[in-house]
Amino acid sequence: MPKLNKKIDGCDPQKFSERLKTMVAETGLSQRKISVKSQLNPYIISKAIRNAEIPSMRSLIKIADTLKCSLSYLIGESDVREYEKADPPSNFHERIQTLTKEFNVKYSEVSRDMPFAHNALYEWMRTETIPSLGYMKELTAYFNVSLDYITGRSDVRK
Repeated sequence: MPKLNKKIDGCDPQKFSERLKTMVAETGLSQRKISVKSQLNPYIISKAIRNAEIPSMRSLIKIADTLKCSLSYLIGESDVREYEKADPPSNFHERIQTLTKEFNVKYSEVSRDMPFAHNALYEWMRTETIPSLGYMKELTAYFNVSLDYITGRSDVRK
């Protein structure tokens, strides 16, 4: 089960919880049905709404995909709910490869400026995992892109 995070810099857990609650209500579906559509354990949706706990990045992406909203809106960073879907969809690993080539930097150079371990970016790429929301936000700031862009959900950079 994905680990839940109580507080992420720049993300208001209460706002996230309220937005999630509102969007779930707007669908007319139960939390359980939303979790089925998202392919998540119902505990994750319930805990996010009831305790304002922010789930893993992978879970956030699934929730945003199901509710058809931007990640920035979902976590309370933006008031813009809509986002332009990538065509074709990409993923975090492809976007990091593209961005490091564009910026002409190596993973180690990016990691040097980040609050995560020196080899973390390389490990995420090697194991095809994705970082937590906090680390993802650090990467979006470094490359000056949106969460939806860096996760491959949108082709719009900001």
